[in-house]
Amino acid sequence: MTGDGTSGDDSSGSEVAPGAIQPGLALVNSGPSPDGSASDSTLTTIRIARDDHGVAMVSAPSDAGALYGLGWAHARDRLAQMTWGALAVQGRLAEFLGDTDLLGPDKLDDRYENTVAHDLSLRRRGLWRLAQRVASTMDAETVELLEAYCAGVQARVASMATLFRAR
Repeated sequence: MTGDGTSGDDSSGSEVAPGAIQPGLALVNSGPSPDGSASDSTLTTIRIARDDHGVAMVSAPSDAGALYGLGWAHARDRLAQMTWGALAVQGRLAEFLGDTDLLGPDKLDDRYENTVAHDLSLRRRGLWRLAQRVASTMDAETVELLEAYCAGVQARVASMATLFRAR
């Protein structure tokens, strides 16, 4: 964290052009892009400002644009939490963590002995299957908005890829 309550990697602002997933949108914070390029005037502008506590405030000319920006901000701030939550609901924690104590020696959650017990319980409950059934019944407008949010998450992840490339 920096002194202004943000993680510092792009709190000064940057311009990120989204990938082919969501053409026609440009995510713009105040400030120049890392490569010095400017926004194309034909692109929609999505602004993400942060308050004194680092909370993202998204403004866009459309609901889809706002959700794209929100997805981008969430991925910037909480990608690990989002990933962990998705793996937990799918019952796939042991796949990534192995058969380990879920919360360490303090056992803050006595319902599950380890990741395998957690995964089996979640798979039996069928939360992931339920989510898939609910998603299949959504109207087109809701699907469009959720896809815009996901595109924002994916654009942020893609912008982070250069951080992890082998040199």
